[in-house]
Amino acid sequence: ISLKEVSKHNSKQAGGIWVTYQNAVYDVTEFVEVHPGGSRILMAAGGAIDKYWGMFGAHKKEDTFELLETLRIGNVAPEDRQPESAFHVDPYGSDPERSDTLVVHAKKPFNASAGAETLEQDFIQPNEKFFVRNHMPVPQVDASAWYFEISGEGIDEPIKLTLEDLHTKFEQVDVVSPVMCGGNRRLDMHQHKNVRGIMWATGAISNAKWTGVRLTDVLRHANLDISDPGVKHICFEGLDRDDKEPYGASIPADLCLDPARDIILATKMNDEILPRDHGYPVRVLAPGIVGGRNVKWLHKIIVSDEESPSFWQRQDYKLVKPDKNGKADFSKAFAIQELPVMSAIVSPQPDQTVKLEDGHMTVKGYAWSGSGRGIHKVEVSADNGKTWTEAILKVPDMPEIRGKMHTRAWHWVPFEAMMAVDPLRNPHPTVTARAIDAAHNSQPQDMEEVGYRPDGT
Repeated sequence: ISLKEVSKHNSKQAGGIWVTYQNAVYDVTEFVEVHPGGSRILMAAGGAIDKYWGMFGAHKKEDTFELLETLRIGNVAPEDRQPESAFHVDPYGSDPERSDTLVVHAKKPFNASAGAETLEQDFIQPNEKFFVRNHMPVPQVDASAWYFEISGEGIDEPIKLTLEDLHTKFEQVDVVSPVMCGGNRRLDMHQHKNVRGIMWATGAISNAKWTGVRLTDVLRHANLDISDPGVKHICFEGLDRDDKEPYGASIPADLCLDPARDIILATKMNDEILPRDHGYPVRVLAPGIVGGRNVKWLHKIIVSDEESPSFWQRQDYKLVKPDKNGKADFSKAFAIQELPVMSAIVSPQPDQTVKLEDGHMTVKGYAWSGSGRGIHKVEVSADNGKTWTEAILKVPDMPEIRGKMHTRAWHWVPFEAMMAVDPLRNPHPTVTARAIDAAHNSQPQDMEEVGYRPDGT
């Protein structure tokens, strides 16, 4: 099949969606309609999918190749075939080195959980142990030449700010907050219903001290007219990109313009320059808001009357209930922003054999409320919630969080409990935890009460 013929098949209306992969030709028309990432596949419609598969390497799995072979309709004509070397350009070749303490789920793009040890022992995760969620290759940025632009609704003249501007023209502030991926605990969800995506356990979250400048100060510096009716969303674009678009996301303007939300443009992480994996030289740090909106490698801020047009805003990180055929209408779903109260157990691990001490089991974990309301209580149970044991909350005395118990308590709260267990009556206990925040919000009793889409978000 000639590449000219393949190029004609770039939509369902054009006779089907064809793509090539390593000199083979595939008809992916039906696959695109049922796959959550179908719109990404359409980037290669009528052409080669190799470079996109290189970009989204997490999908390079044996079952995916087996499925692809069922869609094969032929081979590229001999005169159009590419040499083998053309298929082995690695867009991730300049990614940074990582610590072997991370639990790696995918290398390209790199996605790794924080290890159980740091989740259990550290209130602040060291930079090298902080979980990593990348969507594309890590960009290489020359900080001396870097700048970002602010434009859009309510701004008469776009402005550009450099790293030096951020350091010299604005007050530097500290915020202690975790960043959490929307897929955290997807593995637990998978036990109840088959879901797709990276099988994060409890480690798609980490807590750090961030230093930077207030977003409200930066927008004020840009002379943003907050009375402009078009000021509804603050959109962010990063320098990480695929062949179609940069990574982008947005947060409602009401949240971004509220100084009590403590949203900052961070330049430091745990008193060190931002590591490359975490957004060097500048990232958005939006406490309490799902990690996908905390855009790394910041390049643009655009004030808009609608949310970001980015794939990751419109087609991802949403709470969607699929229909009986497994299809989900993302256009009718709200983008996830503020996260609810939650908790997770990090010790013992699932199916771990535990040695009791005087008939008691030690349980450790973390709790957090995305609203910024403090965690007031955590309880654990070994009998499916019939009885509960109150845990000890283990928050260190840090000046950045001192006195923040009711509002602006963005930090997570480690907990520990000694829970009585009778090994004769209950030899295989199911340990559960529940957190209660300052507004007396609590989390659902079990996963069946949690709404989630096919990929577990």
